[in-house]
Amino acid sequence: MPKLLFGHFFRQGNPHNKIELEKMRLVLALCLLLLLNFGFAQAQTANVLDAQTTYLQLRPLIEVLEDRSGSLEFADIESSRYNKNFVAIAGDSDLNFGYSQSTYWLRLKIASDVEAPGKWLLEVGYPSLDQIDLFTRKGDMLIHQKTGDLQSFSTREYPHRNLVFPVDITPGTEQSIYLRVSSEGSLTLPLKLWSTTALHTNDQAIYSSFAL
Repeated sequence: MPKLLFGHFFRQGNPHNKIELEKMRLVLALCLLLLLNFGFAQAQTANVLDAQTTYLQLRPLIEVLEDRSGSLEFADIESSRYNKNFVAIAGDSDLNFGYSQSTYWLRLKIASDVEAPGKWLLEVGYPSLDQIDLFTRKGDMLIHQKTGDLQSFSTREYPHRNLVFPVDITPGTEQSIYLRVSSEGSLTLPLKLWSTTALHTNDQAIYSSFAL
């Protein structure tokens, strides 16, 4: 029926009808995205991953350390001298440091239930960031990944329009994930954690809305 209705508008050749058609497409796209986000919000837990979690908004978990000189390494950040200096930033909107010459370190402490999956995708929804490094530990092994606008797309661990890191979180533990971010442009940091299936579903919904 929607296709027949759209076809009717086009056959009329009336500019007013074409404008109405575009409005209908926009409304349908917005409804699709709202329904999808509502579904993810219903599955979201505060800060503990479990078997039902598909999506986690990471903004409430972020702690920040500003490195004005940009000289700190991960070994420094792990030391007691700096590790105690991370602070939470109040607010629920996307973290935004504006234009800054500083390097920022972000710490996320994520707890996982014993029934939770171990494989996740950490999405940074601002692809124009120049450089972003992820550090975490798996036992005694240090995991280091890097991506950003200055890196070749072919070098990304996970090919995506945004910046995405595959992350292993051991079920039944609390794991610290660190991000080091620097950029000549705006330092905006929308952070989400997804199951692989949920991120794929969200992407398909977005692509479908564009096609309407």
